[in-house]
Amino acid sequence: MTHPSEIKPREGYARGTRPSEFIVGTRLPAVHFTVTRAIVVDYCAAIGWKVMPTRDGRPLAPTTVLTLYQTAILYRRFLPPQGVILREQEWWWKGLVWADEDTTVEADGEVVDRFERRQKQYVKWAVEFRTNEGRPIASSLCTLYIPGGSS
Repeated sequence: MTHPSEIKPREGYARGTRPSEFIVGTRLPAVHFTVTRAIVVDYCAAIGWKVMPTRDGRPLAPTTVLTLYQTAILYRRFLPPQGVILREQEWWWKGLVWADEDTTVEADGEVVDRFERRQKQYVKWAVEFRTNEGRPIASSLCTLYIPGGSS
């Protein structure tokens, strides 16, 4: 079982990455984790799901369970500074995660933009999620507010 905290550094653990250190085009190394039945059950309880939808008689995990892991892909390469705020997310769902089996996932990505808006610094990164067999599950594009100016 892979809880997000096992693969995601915590804010304040070390000096976080300054906005200017996020380089557009930087590849984010692959992260491997397992979405287990227990994680799906815990996640469903946290979001208030009492009944899981089914397909062909099998329970489906909420697709949003992958949102627990999206920042881990960025943070494995760039340590999070204190006070980051996830500002925007776009998701494209390509496959299913079953609630009645463990799913081993591989995810990697790339820093696609760094910009300033209203004197605040932002970084945008893209992530691809797939099973360890290579079956696509989802893609995301996320924007993070990075405090600390441009230094």
